[in-house]
Amino acid sequence: MLLLLALTAFLQDPDVDALLKQLSDESIEVREKASVLLMELGPKIEERLKAEALTAQGEPKSRIEVILGAIARRRMIEVVMPPVRPVSLEATDRPLKEVLEEFSAKSGFSLKVGDTGAKLVTVRLRGAPPVEALDAICRAARVGYGCPRSPDFSIDASRQPADIWVEGRYSEVPRAFAGRFGVYAASLGVTRSTDFDGATGSTNLILGAFWPAEVRPRARPFLEITSAIDDRGASLLEQDKAAPTHAVSLPELRGIPLYRSTSRAWLKGPSPGASRIASLKGRIKTRFFVQHYLVFDSPAGDRKLTYDGVVLELKDFTHAGDEVRFKLEISGFRRPTGQAESRWTFNGRMRVDADMIALKADGDLEHRPSEGTSGPTETGWRCNYYFKGVQSQVSAIRIEVDGVMIDDVVDFELKDIPLQ
Repeated sequence: MLLLLALTAFLQDPDVDALLKQLSDESIEVREKASVLLMELGPKIEERLKAEALTAQGEPKSRIEVILGAIARRRMIEVVMPPVRPVSLEATDRPLKEVLEEFSAKSGFSLKVGDTGAKLVTVRLRGAPPVEALDAICRAARVGYGCPRSPDFSIDASRQPADIWVEGRYSEVPRAFAGRFGVYAASLGVTRSTDFDGATGSTNLILGAFWPAEVRPRARPFLEITSAIDDRGASLLEQDKAAPTHAVSLPELRGIPLYRSTSRAWLKGPSPGASRIASLKGRIKTRFFVQHYLVFDSPAGDRKLTYDGVVLELKDFTHAGDEVRFKLEISGFRRPTGQAESRWTFNGRMRVDADMIALKADGDLEHRPSEGTSGPTETGWRCNYYFKGVQSQVSAIRIEVDGVMIDDVVDFELKDIPLQ
């Protein structure tokens, strides 16, 4: 077994070595491709990249640091987001409702099915990303999908029900799937004009974005276009090597059933005789809020936890019938940091509002306070909490004490977008 592992490592190392060497290649295309492949390897080569960063110089060092930063961000984002669970399933003339129930169990998505659940579906999926898998099932049934609720980007959005409605008509538009997102060419307009000495044109493209409510970004996803090529090989960006074209958010269009947000991008007009955009590449930039918690396990009795120089003491815990009461005494000053925003501090002292605390009981069910009061003491704050409807034993008390914003970038490519 040890010999086999050593042989496997030996066979894999040359690939990584070659990619690292390509970071210094004269061709920018080779350097870019190597960066992408190294980033895809991710945590598996993180320690190797850290070692290389110590001796690398110039652009290779910068690229390695960018890759390491992306790996670290991905790790933090996975703390607050459900993992991407690839979906494999087969169905032959099965009711749509049954197929979606299986999909929901495998993907973790919450679904509500309209009056089309009796439709028969034939579909075969092998390790498909969840949004792509949902799209394939709905395409087979000719049924639409979407989230009727407007996206909520607040910190506390995770408490709202997360559901996708499956109903209505399936929309036949060009689409691509990247990570937890779907990107759709919602509409396209081409204008041409001439002064009889030369012709000019422009392309107005509206892109729609869809994501399941479980993703819960902190801000509206931002799209930028990095490449657009028509089927005659001409670039539709204003300047081939200019900065990416930014797709401007259009919040007034978010009521379109499928799309949770829409964006408009302006491109050059296509070349004469072109009938489609052969390839449109871009990035989805998203911000996520990563919360940090302290947890009192088995909370009966007085207990203490510390965080960032502050002592949190749980006192007077009682559980009678379905009512839970306890006090939280907070003492000490918190050192000033960029992360210690007003949500968690007041005049240098830690604060724990009622919406930042939860009981774990009834399995994984969260209970939020029915009432909460707080006030200053000589050494800090004292908070009193009251919970109603807690039927089973409390297994833990979870307290939000900090948080940080993390940016995430996902690449996408749309192909064969008709120009008319």
